[in-house]
Amino acid sequence: MIFYRWSEEADIDGLHDYYGIQEMVAREVFLCGEVFVRIHARHPDDMWTVPFQLQVMPAEMLDLSYDMPLTGGRYIRAGIEFDSNGRRLAYHFWRYHPDDAVPIGFTGNLRERVRVPAEEVIHVLEAREGGQIRGVPRVARILVKIFKMEFYDDAELERKGTTALFAGFTKGRGEPPSILTMTTRMIRRLRR
Repeated sequence: MIFYRWSEEADIDGLHDYYGIQEMVAREVFLCGEVFVRIHARHPDDMWTVPFQLQVMPAEMLDLSYDMPLTGGRYIRAGIEFDSNGRRLAYHFWRYHPDDAVPIGFTGNLRERVRVPAEEVIHVLEAREGGQIRGVPRVARILVKIFKMEFYDDAELERKGTTALFAGFTKGRGEPPSILTMTTRMIRRLRR
């Protein structure tokens, strides 16, 4: 009973219940390879049941290019802060979504990062190899093949269109030749 009541108020944005959050997480992992779920502790008076809510944060909320050394052997790699042993300490999220439009009258910094302790973040990804720190979309392997197929398809359409532009004519008296053939192989080179 407690879980059911909490599931109705689980989303900090108030858009989904717990099952809607699960659907968003599954979609993000499939499309982007990873997703982050931030656990927000709430004051007991703010909630009916369990005093925490979940916030789904897409992969682009963590800057892939954010790398830097820190003191004491700590370092930040791809937006994730590690200790000297390689254990995750924190995530450095953008305060605002990178694709958000600038609100009228906004005077702050849209490119500001917020450090969130690792204990407050669930990083959902399929780690396929040791040392992997960010997720890879399931479709990543076929993207190159799709691109090459699209390139091939365009080239084939262009070839067919060019071939259709050629025509052959015969002129003469008497009977025309019994067999007329023209293929693209007949065109060896153009002369100036």
